Amino acid sequence: MTDQIKADFLRIRKSKLMYVILIGQFLISLFMIRNQISNNEHYETMAPGDVVCLSALISYGTLLGYMMGLVSLKLAILEKRDGLLRNKVMTGTSRVSIFLSKVIVNYIISAVLFAIHMGTVITVSAIEYKGLLPGFGTLMEYAGICLLWMIFFSAMMAMLALCLTSDVISTVLTFLVVSVLPTLPGSLDARMEMPKYYGTFIFKVFKFIKSIIPYTYMIPEKDPGSVAEAFRGGIIPALALAVIFITLGCLSFRRKEFN
Repeated sequence: MTDQIKADFLRIRKSKLMYVILIGQFLISLFMIRNQISNNEHYETMAPGDVVCLSALISYGTLLGYMMGLVSLKLAILEKRDGLLRNKVMTGTSRVSIFLSKVIVNYIISAVLFAIHMGTVITVSAIEYKGLLPGFGTLMEYAGICLLWMIFFSAMMAMLALCLTSDVISTVLTFLVVSVLPTLPGSLDARMEMPKYYGTFIFKVFKFIKSIIPYTYMIPEKDPGSVAEAFRGGIIPALALAVIFITLGCLSFRRKEFN
């Protein structure tokens, strides 16, 4: 599997699109924090700098899915199109190692994109607010939230990109998933507040679904206490979903036909 990881990194390193994504991540992060600062200046009672910084960090939760989707599609779909993936399988390369390599490389690159985001937001916030930032523990807990759930996202994106026969379907599903998931916690909350669902089976179903949705934990309320709560509450669901999707991905890719 080490050789597969090296090969995937080499393809990424030689890809112009990857450099565009890295530069784009920096510009997007810069825009996000400047936009938060600008909006804050229009309020009569301005929020403290640490709250503005934390708000900009937390708002990355939705964008993270799109960035990981781009990386995953770059790693897998283009490799399928030029026949390299088929050649690897035909020459006896382990399918499990191919799949896990995509998961690992997707995760590492996504972690780099996340580090660019955190570094940009924290640096600009420190300059703008003269070093007033969220506590170190809060920052580490938020980083832990994203790094934890990125394991699940990496496996899910690799499975969508590698295991589906149609590139069009895998692309559409990838971006449909990262578009729909962020809206589900709020939608479920609104439904659970309806009196007609109180004490019913469907209420319990809504509550269970909300408890395993990544964005329930990736986009906590913008205060240190909720970040810590999201980190503690998200550990088991993140690891469980990661194991499920890695297992499903390995099984699906092993059964995939190559013509």
